[in-house]
Amino acid sequence: MVEITKDQQEILDGMRFVAKAVSKDELRPQINLISITSWGAEATDGHRLHKFLFDHTCQSGLYRIIKNTKSLMALIMDDTGVEFPKTDSVWPDEYGMKFQELPSGKNSVDLLLKDIYKVILSNMTINHRYVLDVVDGAGWSYTPLPAEASFYILIVFRNGMGRAAIIMVVKDSRI
Repeated sequence: MVEITKDQQEILDGMRFVAKAVSKDELRPQINLISITSWGAEATDGHRLHKFLFDHTCQSGLYRIIKNTKSLMALIMDDTGVEFPKTDSVWPDEYGMKFQELPSGKNSVDLLLKDIYKVILSNMTINHRYVLDVVDGAGWSYTPLPAEASFYILIVFRNGMGRAAIIMVVKDSRI
């Protein structure tokens, strides 16, 4: 079992960030877990992918969250034999990529969402909660949006505290 306490606040906050992307879909158990590797941790629900880079001494593997409170996150190694999705090809090589800083202020997320809706097709959408889950503080930057509408848009976010996320723009099922 791995226990992260408030004595390790930066790691606890980073792991909570990763945990936001853990799926609750019982039909896809491979995305109900956090993958801990030599470089850190990541999780996905199939529409977003969060990672947190940090030094640790945990055994690499897949972990299930068994407790997540204000002062403690407890994880247990998963022994069901499921495989976490291969995410290496999803994360872009950030070398040479241009990122723009997310403006700070009360309306920064609203302005970003407005810009996103300018460049996505009319039958596409983005989950606003996913964006809010990512930009929960200052220091975030993101990849510029394409100049014209596209069916396939990934928005890459990162900050200076080892956190990164990818959010997919998806087809709106209501349309």
